[in-house]
Amino acid sequence: AQPPLLILLRSEDVLCQRMSAMTLANLSSNIRNQGRMISEGLLDPLRALCDSALDPKAQTDAETVRYALLVIANLAVSHANHPLLIDTTLSTLGEFSKHRDIKCRQHAVFGIGNLCSNHENLERVVAAGGLKTLVTYAFPSTDTSVNVQFQSVAGLRGLATHSTIRTQLVREGALEPLILAASTESIEVQREVAATLCNLALAEENKVTMARSGVLPALVALAQSKDKERETHAVACMANLAEMVEGRTQRRMLDDGCLRPLLNLAAAQEAEVRREVARTLALFASKRDSQPALLRAGAVNQLVLFARDDDTGVARYGALAIGNLAVQSANHQELFDTGAIMALLPLASSDDLDTRRCVSFALNNVATNEANHRVCEKMGVLRPLVTLIKDPDVDVHLQAVFAVRQLSLTPKCRFQVIELKGLHPLLQLSESDSIEVQREVAACLRNLSLSEPNKIAIRKSGGLEVLVKFALSADVEISHQATGVLANLAEAIENQGPMVECGLLQHLKYVLRSKSVDVQREAVRAIANLSAEYAHTAAIVGSGALMPLVATLSSPDFLCQRYAAMGVGNLATNMANQEKILAEGALNPLISLSNSENGDRESQRYAALALNNVCATRHNHPQIVEAGVVALFSRLAAHEDLEIRNSAFFGIANLSANPANHRILMQEKCLMPLIAGAGDPDPETQLRCVAGLRGLSCDEDIRALIVRRGGLEPLLRLAKSEDVEVQMETLATLCNLSLCGCIGDNPLQFLKAVDVNALVSFLCSADTTYRLFGAVALGNIASDLSLQGNLVGAGALEPLVTVANASDLETQRCIAYAICNLAADESRRPAIVSEGGLPPLISLACSDDVSDMKAAVATIRGLCAASEARRAVVLAGALDALSLAAQCEEDVEVPREAAAALCALALNEENKVDMSRAGIMHDIVALAKIEDHLTVRQACGCLANLSENKD
Repeated sequence: AQPPLLILLRSEDVLCQRMSAMTLANLSSNIRNQGRMISEGLLDPLRALCDSALDPKAQTDAETVRYALLVIANLAVSHANHPLLIDTTLSTLGEFSKHRDIKCRQHAVFGIGNLCSNHENLERVVAAGGLKTLVTYAFPSTDTSVNVQFQSVAGLRGLATHSTIRTQLVREGALEPLILAASTESIEVQREVAATLCNLALAEENKVTMARSGVLPALVALAQSKDKERETHAVACMANLAEMVEGRTQRRMLDDGCLRPLLNLAAAQEAEVRREVARTLALFASKRDSQPALLRAGAVNQLVLFARDDDTGVARYGALAIGNLAVQSANHQELFDTGAIMALLPLASSDDLDTRRCVSFALNNVATNEANHRVCEKMGVLRPLVTLIKDPDVDVHLQAVFAVRQLSLTPKCRFQVIELKGLHPLLQLSESDSIEVQREVAACLRNLSLSEPNKIAIRKSGGLEVLVKFALSADVEISHQATGVLANLAEAIENQGPMVECGLLQHLKYVLRSKSVDVQREAVRAIANLSAEYAHTAAIVGSGALMPLVATLSSPDFLCQRYAAMGVGNLATNMANQEKILAEGALNPLISLSNSENGDRESQRYAALALNNVCATRHNHPQIVEAGVVALFSRLAAHEDLEIRNSAFFGIANLSANPANHRILMQEKCLMPLIAGAGDPDPETQLRCVAGLRGLSCDEDIRALIVRRGGLEPLLRLAKSEDVEVQMETLATLCNLSLCGCIGDNPLQFLKAVDVNALVSFLCSADTTYRLFGAVALGNIASDLSLQGNLVGAGALEPLVTVANASDLETQRCIAYAICNLAADESRRPAIVSEGGLPPLISLACSDDVSDMKAAVATIRGLCAASEARRAVVLAGALDALSLAAQCEEDVEVPREAAAALCALALNEENKVDMSRAGIMHDIVALAKIEDHLTVRQACGCLANLSENKD
């Protein structure tokens, strides 16, 4: 039927043309007819008819032209026809959009609007002037039909999908008709307005203009229309506008009342509406200035519902909004109180990647506030974080590691990470290609390693290999954090052996070469911590770690100096290392640090400790003394810091053990600080000072000086110290001082201060030196007859005898002298014999020293004065000792005392027989022949006594 209609369209009869055009318009309204109609040549006569109508001089029927334009508009409904229509009719439509006939204009607008539904046509439509036409007809008109306005707004909606044209629309004034159209009674027009505004708001340039041009009230009205499409597009437009975080756009939106309709739509049944609401709230939450309005409006409760929504998009934006609010610590309490944080935890295992990213982001923001850590512990936040650490997405596990690192500042959280098996996935992230992830993993491990159990767990989980790799990283931050972890791990004694054995020291030596002071600091701290265990000090020096450690003493960084001094001090506890430390040139840097030249008190403490340790080796003393360390110790002995004072006292004590240093110690006036320190209330100070006085008291002149300077008084007080070590050192010092007669000057004061039982326990010490000192002290006390009663009354005799029978020769000698002194009182002689005091006396009588022999033989002679003791003396083996004494030619008194003893022994009948049969008879006869008449008299008396026995 179309060919005849086309013929009629060219007819000169107006009614034929009109009816033909009307028929074609009706036929073209069916999209299935359009392809055939175009193929049969419909467009050429239509275009010719329309073009002729544009000539103002031409006589054309307006009604026919209207139908012809309507045919073109109908054809423009199908996108398949657009390329041909754009090429053949676009300019015609553009001309008719300005035509004097209103219906022609309307039909032209219909056609242009339909063409705008195809994105590929938009630039051609704008170039043909269609933009202004659509803007013009988008205004409400007096025409009773709203089709033109609807079609114009629909065309603008299509144009607004173009990224460039949407900004041009706003510049050309499209907002004003759209704002007016938003209040029209037509639902369809309002829907198109909402969609158009939503598209326009996608351009950054348009957002501010739209917020300032009165669009917001229109959007609020559309959002309250209770129509799904209008609500969806209106809220989406608000979300697009809210993306303008900078400036005052969001402020305007909140002031114009956008928030309330958004919250009203939060419970909409349509997921798309809820999704756009959640997105808008998330954008509001991203701007700090907008957050108070959200909190006041109670939006957080709605965000909790969003996070629990079944729709993935809604839950995602809910989590994002909570995360954005969590950026500000001031909001954290509200988020916890409303259950927002708790609502996030199940989302950590969501199938949606973006949701997991939002959850990880939110938990990280909460974890940055240390005040939240206790609450996070109770809520179990670490469990989902461990899950997120395992996520393959970089953004997810990076934020999760951020959060775990922050939470690990709290001891219980550190424990939970290990308990939840979070260490293994954390170590696996060391293989990440992201430098930022590696940095955070290293930092997280550093925080975790602050707890003692975790240090061991990290090492047992294979953490050393990861940390060594990180420590050698070219990235300074990774190297710094990893080396810090190694230093922390080295604090655990259980780790030190495996760390040394795996060759870690060589890696640390290499890391010390880093140009970063931070890395150097942690490396030297690690070595210092490893050196804290004495068992590893030799291996550390053997590995070559001493040289870089000593070099670091001169680092420009005071913390490097501090840890280096600590390490050197630890290594110096091993005497085998002490000479090597000075050989490496550590002395001058240590002196510098001890003088606090870097201003760091801790460095001064460690350096002073290192110096006193190296003083323990005598071979180092000449070099130490020459460097002026004694004067340094003398100054530090008056330091305000207790540890530094104690180190100085310890160093003086070490040096005082060498008599060669006594002169310089006295020259540098070290004695009075030691005496004053002995009276200090600190037990450590007491011990070091008494040790120093003990060393100095070995010198005869200094002993007397110590007493004159008041050293005896604090020592006597310390003799009753509850600290056994202090008491032992004090008693040893008093033993030395007793050699100068200071005890005899004031014996009652000494006995009052020194418990004899303490001296006895000192005597019974397992240490041979202490036993010797005890014997000397007791011997010196026993030399004073007025003190012997106190000594024997305290039960000193039995342990003296017991120890003498199991001690070294020197101690036996001292004990024998003590017994000799006690035997000066006749009343105590029986007790000496009965308690077994004869063997040490006999032993002393056999001494090669003439004075010792004389003292012992004289004592035996005194014991023999008692008749009941004579047989016991012989049975104890005294005859052999007297035989030796009888043969002594160096001192005439020795054989004289021996002759007197033998004479007394011969008074016992049983002894007479034993003496006559023993070899002593030859000695007695020899004694009777010497020139000393006193000796001869006693020898003859002995022979006379022996001759009384007929057997």
